[in-house]
Amino acid sequence: MARLRQLICLLISFTALPAALAAEDLIVISPHWDGMKQEVRASFNHWLADRHHATINLRFLDVGGGSDIIKYVSSEFNQHPDSTGIDVLWGGGTDPFMELERQHLLRPDTSIPEAIISDIPESILGSPLRAKDRSWFAVSLSAFGILYNKELVRRLHLPTPASWEILADPQLYTWIACADPRKSASSHVIFEIILQAYGWTKGWQILQGMAANTRVFTSSSAQTPHDVAIGEVAYGFVIDSYGLQAVQRAGENMLGFVIPRNLTALSGDGVAILKGAPHARQAELFVEYLLSREGQTLLMAKKGTPGGPLTQELAKMSVIPALYEQLKDQNSIPINPFEWTTSFSYNFELASKRWTVINDLIGIFLIEGNAFLREIRERYAASQTQPVVIPEFLPPIDEVRVQQLIENRILLDAKLRNEELVRWRSLRSGGEHRGKMDMMQLPLWMLVLLTGATLLTRFVKWIRISAFFRRSGLM
Repeated sequence: MARLRQLICLLISFTALPAALAAEDLIVISPHWDGMKQEVRASFNHWLADRHHATINLRFLDVGGGSDIIKYVSSEFNQHPDSTGIDVLWGGGTDPFMELERQHLLRPDTSIPEAIISDIPESILGSPLRAKDRSWFAVSLSAFGILYNKELVRRLHLPTPASWEILADPQLYTWIACADPRKSASSHVIFEIILQAYGWTKGWQILQGMAANTRVFTSSSAQTPHDVAIGEVAYGFVIDSYGLQAVQRAGENMLGFVIPRNLTALSGDGVAILKGAPHARQAELFVEYLLSREGQTLLMAKKGTPGGPLTQELAKMSVIPALYEQLKDQNSIPINPFEWTTSFSYNFELASKRWTVINDLIGIFLIEGNAFLREIRERYAASQTQPVVIPEFLPPIDEVRVQQLIENRILLDAKLRNEELVRWRSLRSGGEHRGKMDMMQLPLWMLVLLTGATLLTRFVKWIRISAFFRRSGLM
């Protein structure tokens, strides 16, 4: 009977209620995919019905990934300091919540029963799972890894990924998909992980090589698994839920997902009530549901199991350690993050504070300058065995200067920030101009050789790709 009621709730969620029967609204800003929102909407109202609460109509607002959410929410509060009209922020990682907490834009929630709070540890491997003032809570956990097309990698004789560094290999030119870190929180965290794990200097060199190999920077991380699955690219940066779902759909013989050992972090995916939420009580109930055993089971259980999703598995790691043992074979997650050990310690506080600076540097030196990086990579791809580092396309500041920019609040002043960005762009443009002039000054025989090598590389790739698609039945 409970499953039947849950199914009825799900069916109702797909249709608009007549005005006379309209439920109480709750405005939720969230980057989560539609299938997850639909499952949560149905399960939430089933949970409410069991507790004799009125139905709550979840109205989702999608403005992009975690980076876009920070910009949007901050901008809305600048225009409407008391209330933006939005009740809840759900999803986008941990960093957006830490940043909005620093701006005092979140409303502490003390309504969560202690029985629920006691189920959830304060942190995991250095990753905070809630704010000290309870202004935000982690609802699920995310790990970060590399999704790859096994058949394409085998056919093109490309390396099987085991670390982030391999993605800077010149062999991988045009074979990488990546979401723009300025828009996608998960992509931004991966870039930050690389900077922390390898160090500032080597980290930026690896990121430059990866950017040179990237076919296109997409606006959403949800596009990456699709591009890898259809063979548009061979590798993509994804969070664990996207990777595991893609492997499940395509089969382990076609796709693989790797979490680089000692080179990744666990990050909470948060929920918070915004300051001035117009539907505060409904917001409290939604947060309580997400943290409850019922909400946590929905995120992690297999489709069709008791308390699990009805139409599609969500593959999100729970923040309740006991639930992994409790679900056992009904668990859709093959790993227990609370049993992980790692030698890498990700500094969330540092990452959150320098979020905007890192995005600015990535945007100017790796994305705005990506066409030139790709041009250099293509010209030398046939002769390269190691990535060629272009100094002019590395950030002209070190970590000490980044810290100064943050502590002196320089980037919060529009005029000073613009001056800094103009200087960085000028340095990059100058390096690009010199690089093109250097290419023009090469001897004619070398230009002919490089052009011939480039054309040969493209032809060999075309032959291999054609063979792959014929074998896959796509041609």
